[in-house]
Parts: sequence; structure tokens; C-alpha cells
Amino acid sequence: MISSLQQMNCDVTGVQDNYDDVTLQYNDVEARLAVKEAARGRYLELLEEANNVEDILNIQRELNTVIEGIEAAQTRKNRLDNKIDYIEFTIDIDVRSSISKSKFITRMKETFSNLFYVCGEVFLWCITAVICAFIIVVLCAYPIIFLIV
Repeated sequence: MISSLQQMNCDVTGVQDNYDDVTLQYNDVEARLAVKEAARGRYLELLEEANNVEDILNIQRELNTVIEGIEAAQTRKNRLDNKIDYIEFTIDIDVRSSISKSKFITRMKETFSNLFYVCGEVFLWCITAVICAFIIVVLCAYPIIFLIV
């Protein structure tokens, strides 16, 4: 695209592109999710081994905190998945035209030269058509005039 602008005699004065690479964020969320899943498994084991109500309540409270963290991490991972599927890439290009007076005058000369050439061609075609029509009229009229006289 930039080369197309340069071929149109435009100077590209600036290019800015923006993108968001979420690879590190995604890997971080996956690692945290794996740790939280392991913690949930361990709390479930402890919950099965617990003997009194106080231990069960404490483990259940910690388990709920871990489950909330898993859900938050999974939501974050899903948002990052959407960013991966739908990348947004923005390019801002500043362009300044560089058509000078001399180039303008040269283009005008070429345009008028082409115009006069085309007009001359049309004029010659018209003259040729008139001459051909005159010849046809003379050739067709001559036998008729000869028969009348």
C-alpha cells in the first residue's frame, strides 16, 4: 500500500501500526489455571478426609475461593482466546502530496498535445469522409447525367 502511494508521487511522512500480542498473558493464565485446578483437587481430597464440622467448613471456604479463582482465570482465558481468533490490526498513514508546478505544467502540456492530436485525427477523418462522399456522388451521378443528355 505504501509503495502505491509513493508511485502516485506522494511522500509518506509517517506510518504507525498497533497490535496486541497476548501470548505471554495467555501462557500466564494457563499456568495459573493449572495451579488452581491442582489446589482444587487437593482441597477435595482434604474435604473427604475431614472428620469434624469446623475442618469441613474451613476447607469448604478455601475450596470456594479456589473455585472463584478458577472461574476468573477461565473467563480471562476465554477473552484471550477471542483476541487470538479476531486480531485487530490498525495502520495509520500520513501522506503529503508532492506534485510540483513543473510536473503540473508538464501534465497540462501533455493533455493539450493529446487533445490537439485527437482533434486533428477527427478533422482528417471528416475530410476523408467528405471526399469519399463526393467521389460516390460523382460516380453515381455521372451515368445518370450521361443518360439524360
